[in-house]
Amino acid sequence: MNIAVVDDEEVIREQISGFIKKRNPDFNISDFATGEELLAADTEFDIIFLDIQMKGMGGIKAAKTIRQSNADRVIIFISMLVWRNWKDSLVMVFTAATGGIW
Repeated sequence: MNIAVVDDEEVIREQISGFIKKRNPDFNISDFATGEELLAADTEFDIIFLDIQMKGMGGIKAAKTIRQSNADRVIIFISMLVWRNWKDSLVMVFTAATGGIW
């Protein structure tokens, strides 16, 4: 499974990527600091964790561009507003997005 983590804050990218890798080391995880970097990647991602507000292209605009070319990708928006309980939220959302293979 190919997963993208997109956030302009490196610490958040590291936390999410590390948490996913710890749970399933076979997943391929790529991280990006901007929406532009994500769109320039030459990879089909199954799941994309996408920050809403970033420097450069924000998550909403990046998601709209992704949806125009591939509606089947799972996009999970992340925001500092819900970051307090991020591990619990990540487990629930990721389990639902992967059909329980998490």
